[in-house]
Formats: sequence, C-alpha cells, structure tokens
Amino acid sequence: NMLAAIYGIPDGDPIGFTHVFFPVDKFEEIQKKEHWIFARKEEGYLALWCSEETMEEHDDRLMGAELRVYSRNHAYAVICGSRAEDGDFREFIQKTEHMNLSYAPEDRCLFVKGKEFLRWYQSDDKTQYL
Repeated sequence: NMLAAIYGIPDGDPIGFTHVFFPVDKFEEIQKKEHWIFARKEEGYLALWCSEETMEEHDDRLMGAELRVYSRNHAYAVICGSRAEDGDFREFIQKTEHMNLSYAPEDRCLFVKGKEFLRWYQSDDKTQYL
C-alpha cells in the first residue's frame, strides 16, 4: 500500500522541481501536517509525504490540482488505506505518522522506521535513474 520515489534532478536540467497531481476538490477531507498531506474520500485514505516540508500549491493548467516541490534532491511516499484496514481517518493518520519516514539527501536514501527502504542510483543510461 506504499509507493515511494526519490528525485535527483541534475543541476543542468532546466526544470528544478517535481510536481504531484493532487485534485483537492475530489476529497471530502484534507489535513496538512509538516511533511504530510492526508486526504479522505468516503472510506478510502491517502497520505502523501515529502522530504521537503513545503509542497507549494500551483495553479496554471491544473487549477486546484498541482503541488510543486522546488528541490533537486528529495523523496516522496504515497500510502493508501481504508476504514476497513486502518480504522477511522484519525487512526490512519497516526499509523502513517508512526512510520517515521526520513530522507538522507547526501546518500539519497529513504528510511522507514529507521531502516533503509529505497536508495537512488544513477544508471549508465542517462535518461533513466533507479
């Protein structure tokens, strides 16, 4: 129920940010807390975490649906849940916060509960990064 990504955007790249499609109007409840944005739609839950604390709302072509992070080295995690699996929305929020996500930008490594979960490696193919 978790998807994570690490972005290492080269200094020479003209786009120094990432963006997330997050249509706020589609959710019934949204809570923001430090590095987290929690959303609920009926009995389904979503938690979006970013190593950068500021996920900036951006409105141009995707009105009310785009978050940007202006950083060349950061990580995201998306966690999905539901009332059936996680209890009420408050319990889901507490559960995901207790995952203690952290990111070491110098090592480009994402940790969950203090253990390495994902590490960024540059491949020989200059168009693909793993």
